[in-house]
Amino acid sequence: MNIFFDTSTLFKLYHKEAGTDILLEFLDKTQNYNIYLSELTLVEIYSAILKKVRMGHLSKEESQRFLALIDRDIKEYLFVPLNLSILHQSQQLILDYGLKGLRSLDAIQLASAITVKSSIDLVLTGDNTLKSIFIAEQFNCDIDAL
Repeated sequence: MNIFFDTSTLFKLYHKEAGTDILLEFLDKTQNYNIYLSELTLVEIYSAILKKVRMGHLSKEESQRFLALIDRDIKEYLFVPLNLSILHQSQQLILDYGLKGLRSLDAIQLASAITVKSSIDLVLTGDNTLKSIFIAEQFNCDIDAL
């Protein structure tokens, strides 16, 4: 099974929050899977972890441990490379869905997933707006349907 994670879903693997237990249980049951990520996630995951430090939810030492784990695990993921084509597609997605709440970085995540759509069985995101747009783009976002 091939699963596209946005950054919010990847974050759940490294920091316990709402949805982490469900995600881990699903991955444990699935066992044979590949995780696809946009290269954008390499930047977004660092930003998400340091935001937790700024907000007082993680100590600087805890964040350093999380970053080290991510750096260690990064070779296990399949990356969709960012390129000009994805950025142009992101612009079009903003035109199509911007009034429905699609933001710039989410448009890049969506365009990255569209690039590998024929290989993806499931898309997971913690963002309800983005999830509704993935569904509009004919992606399966339902763990329970598998």
